[in-house]
Amino acid sequence: MPRRPAIYPPAPLTSEDIANRQILKQIEPELLGERIRRARQEQKVTQRALCRNLFTSAYLSSMELGKTRPTLITLQQIAGRVNKPVSYFLRPAAPGIGGLSQGWQQEQARLLQLRQALLQVSVALSKRDTAEAANLLDQLKPYLSRLPELEQATFHLWQAAIYNQQEDSESATAELDEASHLLGAAGPSATPDIAARLDLEVGLASFNRHQYINALHNFRNGLNRTGVTDLMLQRRLQLFVARCYLGLEQPEDAVKSLQLFTGQDQDSQMAGIAVNNYSHAQSLDFQQGAFVLGRSEQIWVQATETAHQSEYYLDYTRLLFQTRQFAAAATVAQTAYQLVRQADPCNRLEILSLLALINSRLKDGDKAQGWLEQARLSLETTPCAETVVMARYFQASGEIASFGGQTEEAIGFYQQALARLDATGESDEEVTGPTRELRGEIYFELGQLLRQLGRFEEALNFIEKAYRLQ
Repeated sequence: MPRRPAIYPPAPLTSEDIANRQILKQIEPELLGERIRRARQEQKVTQRALCRNLFTSAYLSSMELGKTRPTLITLQQIAGRVNKPVSYFLRPAAPGIGGLSQGWQQEQARLLQLRQALLQVSVALSKRDTAEAANLLDQLKPYLSRLPELEQATFHLWQAAIYNQQEDSESATAELDEASHLLGAAGPSATPDIAARLDLEVGLASFNRHQYINALHNFRNGLNRTGVTDLMLQRRLQLFVARCYLGLEQPEDAVKSLQLFTGQDQDSQMAGIAVNNYSHAQSLDFQQGAFVLGRSEQIWVQATETAHQSEYYLDYTRLLFQTRQFAAAATVAQTAYQLVRQADPCNRLEILSLLALINSRLKDGDKAQGWLEQARLSLETTPCAETVVMARYFQASGEIASFGGQTEEAIGFYQQALARLDATGESDEEVTGPTRELRGEIYFELGQLLRQLGRFEEALNFIEKAYRLQ
């Protein structure tokens, strides 16, 4: 007969084990979870490594979030892998406010401050204030290990976003590799939104290198993720899909890639309210501060929504105009104008110039003249230094002057438009994308006007330049 395996009785509990079991029943699971997470991160142990051959990563996440209380045996196993005594996790904490220990309150207050700093970085990036965002990240960096993997991944994502805005793709890629590693370690806590944000920044690193096919793959990957709830993120991904198609010289596909979002009126004072809430949250206890921080984030989402929508509609208007879908462009441009009229003066000038041109192409001279007059008033009130936007304004002025039979005035406006484009330092051979098409249109229109005046040699020169560009 086969021998039965020997059955060994469990090791007897020591008096220390019995005492620890009693403490474990009474300790707050949130405080215990915070200590487990911090000990693991101090030893640079990932959730996956800590769980190996012991339990699932979901079980560990639940413990670290304070949702599950481990057994003493489980706590002993964890302590062994993070090189800490069990007493480290079960040490007493003085009683505090609202039934929570002072230790728990202090640890969570520090965590709240760090998360606030991350949120402030997001706000600075939404305002394109890279200097402020970089300064906040520098202040946050020494305390990065105190944050869970998900927030650490967010830190590296924001750092990559700064590099992408500076078109430093090499540095952005290094940060994105670290963010990707941390998101893998975060396990189930990594949301589809944060994964899609990673896709966006990886795509932007390729886009800045003019690797449009690789970028297009990443932007599409972000759009195809299930469970993404951030509409602004989806809109940005769609915008850059369209811009990739433009880079690949496929404007029709760029137009098809965009779907309209409904504009919403926003309170211009929301940003100021959010800033005040940041300061207020820091002076409150953890529970109150967390509520205020959540409200502050919600306000910032609302406050930045208009800026993102205006960028979307402005890009869509440009695409429709470029593909000569003027009736559709008129509708989209009206929405864009509602969103940009209180925003960036150059965006406002560009959309007013486009509205003037669109209505000119639709043979509605009165509307075209009205929009051009608004563009002129906007320029007088708040000047714009962007050369391409100014070239578009002078193009609209020239086309409408020509429409009204003012040939000499129209020629002068077109020459001013070309002077603005020449100021960019790009030659006809170097220029690409929408700027190339803008040059071509101005060359052609100027050539036609010069031909009407009998200046045939000059006219032929500009018309030949137009054909070379188009």
